[in-house]
Amino acid sequence: MLAEPDFVKKAEEARYDEIAPCAACGVGCVGEQTKRHPATCVINPIAGRELEFEFTQAEDIKNIVVVGAGIGGLAAARILAKRGHHVLVLEKEKKAGGQLNLACRPPFKQEISKWVVYLLNECARYGVEIRYETEATSAMIEELRPQIVILATGAKPFLLPIEGKETMVLANDVLNGDVNIPSGNVAIIGGGMVGMEMVGMETAEYILHHARGNASVTLIEMMDTIGQGMVPNNLVPTMKRFKQEGVQMITSAKVKSIQEGTITVETKQGEIQYSGFTHVICAAGSTSWNPLYEEVKDKQETYVIGDANGVAQALEAVRAAYELGYKL
Repeated sequence: MLAEPDFVKKAEEARYDEIAPCAACGVGCVGEQTKRHPATCVINPIAGRELEFEFTQAEDIKNIVVVGAGIGGLAAARILAKRGHHVLVLEKEKKAGGQLNLACRPPFKQEISKWVVYLLNECARYGVEIRYETEATSAMIEELRPQIVILATGAKPFLLPIEGKETMVLANDVLNGDVNIPSGNVAIIGGGMVGMEMVGMETAEYILHHARGNASVTLIEMMDTIGQGMVPNNLVPTMKRFKQEGVQMITSAKVKSIQEGTITVETKQGEIQYSGFTHVICAAGSTSWNPLYEEVKDKQETYVIGDANGVAQALEAVRAAYELGYKL
């Protein structure tokens, strides 16, 4: 009901595709309350703020270009088109979804893909045009002559700047299938929240789920706990599965170097070495990817939302999209 207050009405009228889906992420409802914030919802961030966001049609209809079809870009396109603006979305990949396409790859996370399906249906319903395999440039945007440009270009993962970094692979490359790890002794550096995902933990589950031989996983986290930032209703069953699978968890350990399968970490007790790893995966963070802002900000009215504006959770991306959509 937080995701879709009109659930019963839409179901009664057989408007099933219009029902905003709960994906059981727990980020807006449970997660916000654990922070002593009012409960809300990732897919419906105006839950609890309805009086602030009374829907009205736009008085001044504008041509708007949105760069990026991740959850933030799609949410912005949806609400802007619903209010009557003409919206064009430029997406460099073959499909929409951005980071959510990785977030739904691990076991037990498939429901997150419902958000993309819902937003695409909504965008089609309100007349949003999406051009795939189209990498936006400042010249392209200028040629389109939009009155407003919204940059929702997301973030990119980075490799830790440590000795031996060239031997690591990115967690994203494992989750998207570019790197296959059917077996082995795997070390994953990073066990906390990265944007929408608990990338390290999800990569661990993905590897164990798809293993075709003996596979073991060790998580190495510089913070004092594994899963920091993960909502309790997801953290508890995940930790239970880790215990069953024998996942080793090393905390308060800052990785210093990697050499021939040996990882040296710095701890409160001094340097410690862990050896025998066949694969080392980096799941330590992302950086905002926003290459167009400086090129377009002086030519068009420009806004930046989502990870492009600062790496955060999907809740913040969609919230920013709604706030901007109701403002313009």
